[in-house]
Amino acid sequence: MTETVKYAYAGHHSHRGITALFWIGCFVLPVALFCVTAAWGGVYPFGGESFLTEDLKYQYIDFFTWYRGVLTGEHSIFYSFAQGLGSNTWGLYSYYLASPFNLLIMLFSEEHLTLAIFIITGLKLGCIGLAMGLFLRRRFELPYAWSLLFAVSFAFSGWVVTQLRNPMWLDALILLPLGALACRRLIRTGRFLALSLVMAADIICCWYMAYMSVLFFCLYVLLELAVHIFIGNRAGAGFVLGRAVRFTAALLLGLALSAWTFVPTVLAMLGGSGGANMTGFFACTPTELAKSLFPGLWAYGTPQFYTGLVALIAAVLFLLNARIPLRLRVIVFIIAGFMVASAVLKPLQYVWCGFRAPNGFYSRTAILASFTMVWMAAYCVRRGWQAPWQHAAVEPEHAANALPHARDARGFRLTRCRPAVLALLALTVVELAVNAHLSWNQLYVGYPQEEHEAYVNEADAQLEALRAFDDSAFYRVDKTYTRNGAALNEGIARNFMQLSSYSSANNPHAIDLLNTLGYSSKGEFSTRYSAPILASDALLGVRYAATFEKPAGYLATGLPATSNGAMLYENPYALSLGFVANAQAANVTYYNDMDPFAAQNAIFRAFSGVEEDLYTPLAVEQVTSTDGTPSWNVAIPEGAIGYAYVQESPEDDAQTPVVLTIGTTPYQENTRFEHSLRPLNTTTDTASVATVTLAKDATAEPSSPTPTCLFYGLNLDALARCCEVLGTSQMNVTQMGDSVVSGTVTTAEAGDLVLSIPYDRGWTATVNGEICETEPVLDGGMMSFHLKAGENDIRLSFRSPGLRLGSAISLAGVAVFALCVLIGAIARRRSRA
Repeated sequence: MTETVKYAYAGHHSHRGITALFWIGCFVLPVALFCVTAAWGGVYPFGGESFLTEDLKYQYIDFFTWYRGVLTGEHSIFYSFAQGLGSNTWGLYSYYLASPFNLLIMLFSEEHLTLAIFIITGLKLGCIGLAMGLFLRRRFELPYAWSLLFAVSFAFSGWVVTQLRNPMWLDALILLPLGALACRRLIRTGRFLALSLVMAADIICCWYMAYMSVLFFCLYVLLELAVHIFIGNRAGAGFVLGRAVRFTAALLLGLALSAWTFVPTVLAMLGGSGGANMTGFFACTPTELAKSLFPGLWAYGTPQFYTGLVALIAAVLFLLNARIPLRLRVIVFIIAGFMVASAVLKPLQYVWCGFRAPNGFYSRTAILASFTMVWMAAYCVRRGWQAPWQHAAVEPEHAANALPHARDARGFRLTRCRPAVLALLALTVVELAVNAHLSWNQLYVGYPQEEHEAYVNEADAQLEALRAFDDSAFYRVDKTYTRNGAALNEGIARNFMQLSSYSSANNPHAIDLLNTLGYSSKGEFSTRYSAPILASDALLGVRYAATFEKPAGYLATGLPATSNGAMLYENPYALSLGFVANAQAANVTYYNDMDPFAAQNAIFRAFSGVEEDLYTPLAVEQVTSTDGTPSWNVAIPEGAIGYAYVQESPEDDAQTPVVLTIGTTPYQENTRFEHSLRPLNTTTDTASVATVTLAKDATAEPSSPTPTCLFYGLNLDALARCCEVLGTSQMNVTQMGDSVVSGTVTTAEAGDLVLSIPYDRGWTATVNGEICETEPVLDGGMMSFHLKAGENDIRLSFRSPGLRLGSAISLAGVAVFALCVLIGAIARRRSRA
C-alpha cells in the first residue's frame, strides 16, 4: 500500500469517527444535560422531588396509567366513563398519548410510570438533538462543532426545559427540523413525498402541535423560496405556482395518510370550545420580552425565546451580515418578528392555537421563534461575516457554496477555528445547564415523589374497601379533594366513575351540563367536584362522595377515613344510570344563562313530571361591614339544605376570585377549579341560620367588579318525590364496561329511557335485540331512546365514529403515495438513460 493510499485510508476512518462522535454528541448531550439538571435540582429519579410537575401531575400521569391499561387489554381505547359522565377517548389518545415513544410504558409496572415518563422524555430530547443536527448538516453543511452547538442549544432551549411538563409537544420538535429539510427539498427539486410523510407523522403523534407546525411550514417554504431566488436562481410564475401546488399536495397526502386517526379525532372533538376568553392584546410586557432572550431570567408569564447566547448573537449578526443579500435579511427579519409577535400578541396566539384562547402555557409558539433564530445563526456562520459597510456581492448558489473555503473572509476564519468553537460549545453547555436549573427551581418544588406514591396507594385501598362494601355494576363516586391541586383525572387512572375532569379532549356537552348544574365555572372545559350537590348527584348517579364532614342529606357508610380525614358518605337519593322519564323529557331544554338552581328545577320538573320546584329562594338579611364587604344572615328552614352560589357579574370579562366564608370556614370561589354550589348546613333536623361573607381574593384585580351571591334551599321532601317517580322504572345495570353497557328496564308504559351518558354518534343501542335510534337530551349532556311497555333487555356498545372512514382514506393515501414513488422511480430511470 502506498503512502498516499495509507494516509487517505486513515483520513477516511478519521472522518467516519468524527461523524460518529457528532451523532453521538447530538443525542447524548441533551440527555446528559437533562440528567444533570435533574440531579442538580434533586428531581426523581436522582432526588426526592417528583418529576411530575404541573400538567404531568394534573393530567399525564393519570392518562399514562389509563393508556397502559389500554395496551394490556384492561381498558378500551374508544370510551371511558371515568371522566365527566363519559367521553370518546380517541381524542384523549390522539391529543396526549399517540407518541410512539409511549409504547415503552409496557416495559414498566404501574408503580414505575414516573420513571418511564422520565426516560421517555430523555429519549425525546436526544432525538430532538439528532434531528436538529441532521438539519444543520444537510441544510447548511456546517462544521461538526457548530452543528453540535446549535443542535444542543435548540434541544435544551428555554422553551424545551420549561415545557417538559407537556411531553406530547416534544415529538413535534423532532419532526420540525425534518419538515424544514423536506420544505427545502421541495423548493430545490420539486419532490414532496418526504414532506407529506413528516406532516402525516406530525398529525399522528399530536394533531394539536401538527396544526402549528403546518402553519409554520407554510412560512418556512416561502423563506426557502426566497433564499432560492435571492442567491441567483431563476424562478418565474410557473415555478412558484408549481411549488405551491406540490406543497398543497404534500399537505393533502399527509392528511390522507393520517386520516385513520385524524378523522375520528375530529369527530370526537367536535362541539368543543376554547377553554378561556381572549382578553387584552399583549401577553407580556416589554421587560418580560427582553428577559426571555437571556439565560436564567425565565419566570411564569415570560415567553421562552432563550436558545443560547451564541445562537442569539449569531442571529443578530445575520441581520448585519453584508454577505447575505439585503432582501433576504429583510424577509427573514419579518418572519422572525412575526414569530416573536405570535408569542407576544394574544390575537396571533388565538390563530396559532386553532382559533381558541390558550388556557395556560400561553407561549406555545415560542419554540418556532427559537428555530428561526437557529436558522439565522447557522446561515450567518455558513456565509461567513462581513460588515454591512463593506462591499457585498450577491453570488449564485454555486459561489455561495464555495464561500466558506475562501481565505479572504476574515470573519469566517474564526468560525473555522476548531478550538474556539469547541470552547464556545463548552460554554454553551454550561450556560444551558444553569438556565435549566434556575427554571426548574420554579417548576419542580413542593411535590415529593413519596407523597405521590403514598396517595396512590391509599386511594387504591379506599377503592378496594368501597368495592367490597358495594359491588354494584354501576355507581359514580367523587372526592372533594384531589391528589394535588388540579389533579382531576384520578378516576381514569384508578378505574372509578367520577364527574371531575381536566382534559382538552372530553365530551364538551357533558362538561357544559356539569357546569350548568353548578359543579364548576360556566364556559370551562374542565369540571371539579368541589362540594356534594345532593340533587344533581342523585340525578347523575353519584352514590358516594368522599369529603371531610358529613354533608346534609347523605348517610355515613362506616368505611374508614383516609389519612387526611376524609370519609365516604352515601347519597340515598342516587338514581341508576338510566330511568324512564316523563313524556315531555325529549323536549327538555335549558339555557346556559340559567343559574344552577333554575336549571335543576327545570330538569327535575321535566323528567319527573312533578310540578314542584326543588329549590326556592331563602330569606336573607344583608349586612354590610365598614370596609364594604358584603355579609348575609341566611335563614334555612327545617327539612331543607341551604346552598350559596357565587354568580359572576355580567360586566366581568374574566373571573374575579373571591373568598366565600360560611360560618368560619373560608372557600376560594369563582376560579378555574373552584366554583360550586356550597352547602350552608350539615343537618336538616332543625331550622338554622348561616352567616356568609363574600370578599375579593388577594389575587383579584382591584378594579374588577365584585360577584353577587345567590341563596337557595333544597326541599328534601320534593327531592324524594321526584326521585321516587324516576326510580320506579330505573335501569338495572348488569354490565358496565368502558364501551359496553347492558341491563334491563321494566316499565308499565312505553316511554323514553334517559341515560346519564353524554350523547355521541358512536353509541349503538339495542332493545330486545333490535337497534333503536338514540337522541340527545339536555343539549347532548345526556341521551335517550324509546322503550316499549314491559321488560326491555338493553345493550349499548361504542365505537369511535370516523375510524372506518379514516382508515379507508389512509389506505387510499398509501396507494397514492406508492404510485407517486413508482412514477418518480420510472422518471429517474428514464433521465439516466
